[in-house]
Amino acid sequence: AASIGQVHRAQTDDGRDVVVKVQYPGVEEAVDSDLAQLKIALRASGIVNVGREALNASFKEVRARLHEELDYTNEASNVRLFRDFHVGRHDFLVLPEVIGERSAKRVLTLSYEPGDQLTALDAQGYTQAQRDTLGRNLFHMMCSQVFELGIIHADPNPGNFAFRPDGKIVLYDFGCTKWLDLDIIVAYRDLIERGLAEDYDAVDEALHRLGVRRADGPRPEDEFYKRWRDTFANPFLDSPIFDYGRATIHDEVVKLIPASVKRMSSFQPATELIFLDRTVVGHYGNMRILESRIPSLALLREYLGRFQDSFSARPAYGPGEA
Repeated sequence: AASIGQVHRAQTDDGRDVVVKVQYPGVEEAVDSDLAQLKIALRASGIVNVGREALNASFKEVRARLHEELDYTNEASNVRLFRDFHVGRHDFLVLPEVIGERSAKRVLTLSYEPGDQLTALDAQGYTQAQRDTLGRNLFHMMCSQVFELGIIHADPNPGNFAFRPDGKIVLYDFGCTKWLDLDIIVAYRDLIERGLAEDYDAVDEALHRLGVRRADGPRPEDEFYKRWRDTFANPFLDSPIFDYGRATIHDEVVKLIPASVKRMSSFQPATELIFLDRTVVGHYGNMRILESRIPSLALLREYLGRFQDSFSARPAYGPGEA
């Protein structure tokens, strides 16, 4: 069962194996009520030191994605969109087909595409070489969506992916996607490149463009930026092959939080980064479980080098139109 409905294996009249998602009634109203209560609680508690405008923008973004996720016609469109992009480009990805005549706003029927869950790879005896191939393919999937398509599968929950011994990755649950703003990804690219180059004036400028830096907040000192830069960059710079199974970036980030809290007047949540960051951090976690060893920085630099301030594979149609 899914959190907003039920998922069933079934067969069509002609014997095709399918998966049917059926949404619980009243979910949409419950989501709005829960979000409203959460916003009130956050404001009243003072836990989040964020201006009203930034907080409202963040909740608006989350609400939009949640309502899209509740519309299975929108999810069917997302499946078609990602199939249009990946099929023929990335033979290591398996995406289900929409059974249109068996789908509606609250019911979605997809072809059944089996695979092994991430937590089952040990029991299935996946080798290190297979894990490395899967990790590389997962990295390619994420980077191609960010820098070429400009639209991301934004729910990296491990249960939304399955894996096969031949290196193929099966994608599930296309309800939560994010159409990325080109200016944001240009700034995101600049942040990565200038951070690697230790150009902290350019880093600060990119953070302003991303909406992370408050316009009225003091500029943090270079040493503060350097600590964050070293935490994220050095593990990838120290060796051409990054071992996700031994990664401790998440632990090092926790150590930086006290110093960051003292500088909260300089920063704010960036609405356009909510689901991009969720995706990147989520796949870091997935590859830790995979224990992949891959040349992450070299692969990333290939995508950064090809990204010419445009989404080369962005479709002409808009959200929900595929």
